[in-house]
Order: sequence, then C-alpha cells, then structure tokens
Amino acid sequence: MPKELTREQQERQDFVDNACQNLLNQLAGVAIPWNIELIGEIRDAAQSVIVDNLQMMTEQKFYPFTADEKGAVENEPDLSSVED
Repeated sequence: MPKELTREQQERQDFVDNACQNLLNQLAGVAIPWNIELIGEIRDAAQSVIVDNLQMMTEQKFYPFTADEKGAVENEPDLSSVED
C-alpha cells in the first residue's frame, strides 16, 4: 500500500468529510464550526452502515488511508482498563 494518498484519494476524503459537515449543519439547522472530531464520529457511523452493514464498498474505497495511517489506528494500546 502506498505511503501517500493519490490526488483522487485525497479528493474522496475531502468529499466524505464535507458531506459529513453538511449533514451536521442540515440536521442542526445552523452552521456548525468545522470540527474534525465531530466529523469523524459521523464518518465512522456512515462507514459502519455503508461498509459493514450494506457491504457496498471496502473501507479503503469509502475513506482511503495509507498503511501507516491504518496501522497507527489498529496498533493503539487499549487504555480503557487502566486506572488513573
């Protein structure tokens, strides 16, 4: 897998993120400031429906990523059971 996204893959990421922002604005009825964390939550939910439930495309096609990006996500330690 390439280490950098192609222009088309970057455009797909922008399309998905902008669609999530537009959905948030439309459902809220007001313009919500750009917040990638909120956009990411909506993107994850949409990906779950489109990729996992409907099986219409792969995760890579839905929101392209590089091996390094995906590896960083998958290899993060689970700290949910660690006490403060």
